[in-house]
Amino acid sequence: MNDTRTGVIVAGRYRLEGRLRQGPVSSLYAGTDLETGRRVAARVFDAVPVEDVDVHAGAEPLLNLDSPHLARLFAAERAPDGVPVLVEGAIAGESLPDRLTRQPLALREVARVLDGLLEALAYCHGQGVLHRDVRPENVFLTGAGPRLTVQLRGAGQAAIFSNRATPTLGGVAYGNPLFTAPEQWVNRSVDASTDLYAVAALGYLLLTGRSLIEPGLPFEVCRRHFTAPRPLPQTTAVGEPIPTALAEVLRRAASAERAARFVTAEAMREALAEAAATLDSDAPLRFEAVAFEVDDISFNVEVSILEEIPLEAGLTEQVIEDMTCELPSVAGFGVGHLASTVEMLLPDISPDELAEIEAMPDDTLED
Repeated sequence: MNDTRTGVIVAGRYRLEGRLRQGPVSSLYAGTDLETGRRVAARVFDAVPVEDVDVHAGAEPLLNLDSPHLARLFAAERAPDGVPVLVEGAIAGESLPDRLTRQPLALREVARVLDGLLEALAYCHGQGVLHRDVRPENVFLTGAGPRLTVQLRGAGQAAIFSNRATPTLGGVAYGNPLFTAPEQWVNRSVDASTDLYAVAALGYLLLTGRSLIEPGLPFEVCRRHFTAPRPLPQTTAVGEPIPTALAEVLRRAASAERAARFVTAEAMREALAEAAATLDSDAPLRFEAVAFEVDDISFNVEVSILEEIPLEAGLTEQVIEDMTCELPSVAGFGVGHLASTVEMLLPDISPDELAEIEAMPDDTLED
């Protein structure tokens, strides 16, 4: 489909600047808030009949949602042609599907992702908002290991769903059917446990690399959500044994019967934390720093943060973050200063996580 919306200004304020992704119901655009200069992301519901949606219904509480693991909703508006548009904070990091394609998550990372999602949902539910569409495409990650952070997007679409239980808009299925709770398929009322079901299904995928429910035609997927067994996952996608306590948390939350699930996100988060306490500590991070003089004014310091991760073939290292920092050029500055420099640049890293720093010899630096 041709992109005819780039350059469109929504509500006299938000300029659409290029389509990032297109789905069956909506398209995601990068954009700019012309009043503040802030970068934003705009979800345009261009496959939905204009008359089928009251974009402002229930939008007020959503505009007040503010959580570190939740993308902010700045506006619920309409494009000049009347199509609903949700304006959210700019995308940070990479989507969960992209991350899993590049590198499977270790057990500790899975627990950290699920904890962040449950914290975001606990906040939403406390404000009377159900997300209704927790799925990999709405989860974004930055960093890795102990520096991994998670952001849940799409909470603002509750303004579009309004009181709908079933995720359809204009007769088009919305969301990912593999993460859609049984009650949503049959148009029953939804509650907090509906979102928790999706988190559990996501947890199965993160741990094993496989879906909780086997993919298939829509009616087959629907039936499986009601009838398929929920076996305890045994090993991760990289061969790590999954603690039984952690697997039990996911199986309970993924029950087809709502009465068997956790009632609140807080309760599931507490159970997850207790189960995750049995996991091994995060592998220590290692920092490799290289300094070189650019001119008489400044140095560039390139820092790579690495973490050992277990694989079936043994331990390997992955670079989980790269950064380049500019420092004042001072006569006599050498490699001996790099350890304190790295700790200054990364104040949230504890001393015991700073295993070692390797750098070029002092004589490579010109004073």
